[in-house]
Amino acid sequence: MSNQKYVCVDLDGTIAHYDEWKGETHFGEPVEGVQEALRQISYAGWKIIIFTTRASRKLVAEYLQSHAITFDYINENPDQPKNATGGKPYAEAYIDDRGIQFNGNWQETANEVIHFIPWEQRKTPDQGDQYRQEAVSFLEKDYEQAFEQLRDYDAQIWEILKYSFGQLVGSIAAVWTIFSFANGKDAPAIISSLWKPVGATILVISFLFGLLAVQLILRNRVYFSATARYINEQRSFFFSSKPMGFANLSKYYTDYRFPKPFDASSTQVLSVYVIVLIGSILLGFGAALYGYYFGLTGKLSVALGVVVWLAACAGTIAYALHYLALKKNETTTPAQYGVM
Repeated sequence: MSNQKYVCVDLDGTIAHYDEWKGETHFGEPVEGVQEALRQISYAGWKIIIFTTRASRKLVAEYLQSHAITFDYINENPDQPKNATGGKPYAEAYIDDRGIQFNGNWQETANEVIHFIPWEQRKTPDQGDQYRQEAVSFLEKDYEQAFEQLRDYDAQIWEILKYSFGQLVGSIAAVWTIFSFANGKDAPAIISSLWKPVGATILVISFLFGLLAVQLILRNRVYFSATARYINEQRSFFFSSKPMGFANLSKYYTDYRFPKPFDASSTQVLSVYVIVLIGSILLGFGAALYGYYFGLTGKLSVALGVVVWLAACAGTIAYALHYLALKKNETTTPAQYGVM
């Protein structure tokens, strides 16, 4: 192969206006601007091959010459590889009013074929591009909505964290208040005798609310992760064409595989650790208070509290990690809603 560049250009509907087939000798008028455009291509060093289904090369050549349309060959490439003869002429590019460029995505190509209208049959100049424009418009709106959802999920997690931390602190304050009142000089006997189970119950309920907060944060983390990956996929899709030459060399948020539902360093997962740690400590105190109330010695009550604290902490964190690990390789719908 030589270093010469070739372009194949269709005739009817591309160089010449085309309505319908009216015979071998009938040619439409040249499309406006074709002469200058082909001259520019030729001056740039390209060889122009007229690629047409018309049988008579003589009639095609006469038409082109009579309208000062630049060309080099008709339906042939002199540099065609010897093992590729008998088919279409080889070229670096093909220009055709009915051609559809394949970009590696067959679903997109199928949609373009189904919605295809030759440019001269369109009622409006952009009718043939309507599907693509509607698709781009949809992706643009969907991207904006997804980005808003992303920020909303993140904000929800922080609201849950603040609420959970507030109720944990409130529980500690409530138990401390009951303890102080029960051990005061004028405390009623019933308060002095029952403050331990009452305080323990408050701490247990606080821990259960903490579990609910953890589950909400985990679910929101899955939503956040899925939405962020979707946004990254869109960004990767649009940046793949290097719009205006922008190559995004930093690869800023374009990897659709990330973020994973579980990320040990994410603030959302860290917030789970904080809630679990504080909540399980309160549960441990509650267990120790129950131990005191039901007659265990001080050492046994403390031991019970420590065991419950460690078991609750380890068990809840293990559940959280398992939950997020289950969502790692699932698509969005099952990851969020289960198998439909």
